[in-house]
Amino acid sequence: MKILWLSPWLRPLARVQIEAITRLGVEAMLITSDRHPEPSLPISNEILIEPSMRNRESWPALRYALSKARSFRPDLVVAELVWDPRWLVFSTLAPVVQIIHDDRPHDESEQRPFRQQLVGNAWRFRADRIVVHSKYVQHALGPHGHVPCDVVPLTSDLDPSGLSVPLDNQPKRDFVVVGRIRPYKNLKVTLEAWHRYMKDSRYVGDRLIILGAGEEFELPDQVVWMNRNYRYSEVVPIITNAKASIVNYQKASQSGVQLMSMQLGAAVIISEVGGLPEFQAPGHPIVPPDDINALLEQFVLLSSQREARTRGREALQHYIKNFSAEKCAGSWIEVFRSMTS
Repeated sequence: MKILWLSPWLRPLARVQIEAITRLGVEAMLITSDRHPEPSLPISNEILIEPSMRNRESWPALRYALSKARSFRPDLVVAELVWDPRWLVFSTLAPVVQIIHDDRPHDESEQRPFRQQLVGNAWRFRADRIVVHSKYVQHALGPHGHVPCDVVPLTSDLDPSGLSVPLDNQPKRDFVVVGRIRPYKNLKVTLEAWHRYMKDSRYVGDRLIILGAGEEFELPDQVVWMNRNYRYSEVVPIITNAKASIVNYQKASQSGVQLMSMQLGAAVIISEVGGLPEFQAPGHPIVPPDDINALLEQFVLLSSQREARTRGREALQHYIKNFSAEKCAGSWIEVFRSMTS
């Protein structure tokens, strides 16, 4: 079986998934770009194209990629977040699987220009199968006429091959907020809960560390903000050692931060919105997004070394069982076989 995977914006995630399905006997080619902030050298089955019509150098690269894709003779084309209308030519090579990550934009900053919306609709019109990563999105999107919609678990975009297993006796410290800081990530509520936690007699001296770029504002004490794009190598040790990762979003279809945190053995505090509860380990914290006191109590609970280590270990076990690259690859292959048998 041969899969052509188009993913101009989610290069690390696409590579993790392609390498996993390749280990299970699928031949794959990835067409992507280097727009993702995590840089890496191309691998043998990967072609990089600048996803902008205005870039003159992208036109020869596109012709080269199309030639290579035709020679590859794919059985299926997988497309995710493809907004360049030129890339629609790849949909003529084989039946199309379109990945839809979110049922709607999280906020105004993610609203696509009208032209890009048209391209997205064109992919959906040409799709022979829709794949989403949560039952929440599947339900929110509703039926697509005769086109089936499957749920395939989402894995972390952090390459598992270079990770070490977290140590059970490793001391935990600090809490983290990870990712691009947009309004839907609800940081102001998190900071107010942290401010109250610091004034509480149960505060034990941890910091709140924010990892990711965003519009800065006044911070409470004991808050550190690395306000820039980061390399995974910079943040992996911080998340691994954290008592908990905070995913207290106002809107969410799913969260790669939630998955990466579990993969690194960190407990995760999530809000009850969207698809986040589907990914959460049984019995782990789920709070209303605007309930400051509920979030405060989770800070207190997970300030305990024993609780943080136990929840972190359980989160990792839940990730391995349900969201590892190998687990998700098996689900992808089931979709591919159902379309090619």
